[in-house]
Amino acid sequence: MVVVFGIIHALFYGAQGTLYASLYPTEVRYTGLSVVCQFSGITPMILTALIAVGGGSPWLACGYLVATAVISVIATSLIKKDDLYL
Repeated sequence: MVVVFGIIHALFYGAQGTLYASLYPTEVRYTGLSVVCQFSGITPMILTALIAVGGGSPWLACGYLVATAVISVIATSLIKKDDLYL
């Protein structure tokens, strides 16, 4: 856990701020990042509901997390240098 959260997570999290800031022009940057941040706040409620629907089994919640990770990887891989506001 120390290696995963202390090192590996830090490698990805450190680059996210720069990437997110580069995705939006200055006029809408705060709004664009705020929307993402606000919608991600409902994830714990979604996971709790999925665990309840699954009768206490975590597999639906795990499936949700895997699905969101796959969407994130696909979306990130589709970013082109021309899309960035540098």
